[in-house]
Amino acid sequence: MPNTATVKVKIEPELKKEAEKIFQKLGLTPMEAINLFYRKVKLEKTLPFEAKIPNDETLQAIEDAEKRKNLTECDDVNDLMRKLHA
Repeated sequence: MPNTATVKVKIEPELKKEAEKIFQKLGLTPMEAINLFYRKVKLEKTLPFEAKIPNDETLQAIEDAEKRKNLTECDDVNDLMRKLHA
């Protein structure tokens, strides 16, 4: 690569480790994987996956789940299906 720029990021060690295992299975180096990501963004002019800003209801549900409050408990799958369709 005759003309290059540097991208420097900090990432959680476990995330890096797990992602790099997948890159290795695909025969990619981390640099190649990052280049593929950038090329896909350039080609599609958007992120190569769906990204949405959560609405207030979703944000509240995430907060509740993290705090383990307002959860619906189910005895089994049938109970879950009944509650979902109620």
